[in-house]
Amino acid sequence: MEKTIYVWATDKFLSRWGHAEGKIHKQVAECPNWEEANRMLRGFEGDSSYKDVNWGYRIPSWSASRYTKTVRPSKSFTIYK
Repeated sequence: MEKTIYVWATDKFLSRWGHAEGKIHKQVAECPNWEEANRMLRGFEGDSSYKDVNWGYRIPSWSASRYTKTVRPSKSFTIYK
């Protein structure tokens, strides 16, 4: 069984307004395997709405006073299919 891989990026579009007003918003994709993680990495890196793309086996703990985050299954990021 493969470990879950998390791919995250700073969402430049959603940062600093709405529920992230005054904060930086991170999008986190929960990927079941490396194939899916690579798809998400390529998608985030190729989309100018995102920056600071990274991955890991755990979700980093960002300071709640400076960051908001959305964690979703990678399959829900339909724009990268």
